[in-house]
Amino acid sequence: MDSEVSLVTEDVDVVNDKEEPNGERITVTTVKNVKDLIERRLTNLLNANKLHDFDNPKFKEELWMCLVGDKGGESTKVV
Repeated sequence: MDSEVSLVTEDVDVVNDKEEPNGERITVTTVKNVKDLIERRLTNLLNANKLHDFDNPKFKEELWMCLVGDKGGESTKVV
């Protein structure tokens, strides 16, 4: 985890399929070095004893993750 993680939030124009602005604007957040961001988050969870082993040895060396989008109100969150 040597590289810096940066988040950039900006308002952008929504475009149609011809790449023409349709008059709407949305807020977009981009992440630089998402791999490092995930590693940092997993390290924090591990240090806080929030990651648990399965009893089944078949899964001992595995980490299962799920990426979910949550649309509510004016924003969509990715968790």
